[in-house]
Amino acid sequence: MATSTPRLKRISRPALKFSMLVVDQMAEDYPNSTFVGIDIADMYPKTGDLPPNVRFLKANILEGLPFEDGKFDYVFQRFLIFDLSPGDWKVAIKELARLVKPGYVGS
Repeated sequence: MATSTPRLKRISRPALKFSMLVVDQMAEDYPNSTFVGIDIADMYPKTGDLPPNVRFLKANILEGLPFEDGKFDYVFQRFLIFDLSPGDWKVAIKELARLVKPGYVGS
């Protein structure tokens, strides 16, 4: 996945804006939770512009994400379908499943 392609930039910027709305709302609704946003592109807001319980990092799901197994209670992906080939979905779903605690939720 090349992040410098015009198509990816066109998709990711509007998607990031929508994703930030979702993260902002969740951060407000659940102030005792911590939210980690991940994107392959370095286009997310600066730390000072984020709610205190939100952080973003740049990572590629196809290369593995920098968290131990079962780190999260809830795993949520949005707009990943636009950036992955059908063959890459197996890798991505396996990685998301690895991150969520057994018995918890992924969507």
